[in-house]
Order: sequence, then C-alpha cells, then structure tokens
Amino acid sequence: MIKTYLQGTDGDSELFGSIGAWLVDKDIHARLGIAPTAARGDIWWIDYDDDGQVIGFANARRFKLPKLHIRLLIAVDDDAERPVRLVQAIEEYARATPLKQIYTNDRATSDFWPTLGYRMAPPNKRRGVFRRFEKDLL
Repeated sequence: MIKTYLQGTDGDSELFGSIGAWLVDKDIHARLGIAPTAARGDIWWIDYDDDGQVIGFANARRFKLPKLHIRLLIAVDDDAERPVRLVQAIEEYARATPLKQIYTNDRATSDFWPTLGYRMAPPNKRRGVFRRFEKDLL
C-alpha cells in the first residue's frame, strides 16, 4: 500500500516515524548518491507491505512552474517492481494536480528512467555522473 504525505502537516510524526531510520542510514545515502534533505511542502510516497513495514519511499517537490521534481526514490530491497509502483503513484498525483512535467536527476548510466518513458535531457555545462531525466505529461 502506498500512502501519500504532505510534509508540514499533522502527518509528519507518522511520516518521519516510518522512514526516519532510512533517512539517516549511510547505505541509503550511498545508494542515492546524497544525504537526503526535505522541506515543508514536500510530497512523500511511502510504500508499506501487508505488515505495515516500509518497503520503499519517494520524495518530490513542486515548483512555481508546473513541474514536479522527484528528489528521492528508494526501495529497501531488490524487488524491481517497488520503484516502478512509486513512480506510477507520483505520476498519478502529477496528472491529477495537473502538472506539465516530472523530472529527476540520476546517474547518466541509469536505464530505469528510460524504461518508464523519461528522456535524458541535454547535459548542462557541468560535468559529472548525474543527468536530468524528464517526462512531459501533456
């Protein structure tokens, strides 16, 4: 079951009670390539198993432009369907809002985003291992 939270509301204690340990885990930081941060107004999707244990989560932030930035996406095991289900939930939210585009940053070698219809944006002037992946919703 995927549950959606808006950070900065009465659900914060449930949200961070569910994923707090994951957010400070060094192995998660290594998998993401960053130490996660968040802000009031961020949207979280938490995937729970039948026993109520967290099995994946995602975080996104809306901008004034009609775009949604997926900032974090993690599955706590190797089940390939978990991140796909989280992205599908994010896309449902974005279409209902409605937003024009979803984007994320991931390693340029990632084959996950293209399989879901995201295209790699042209590189900016900075060089590095991360690239932007975008999906237009209109």
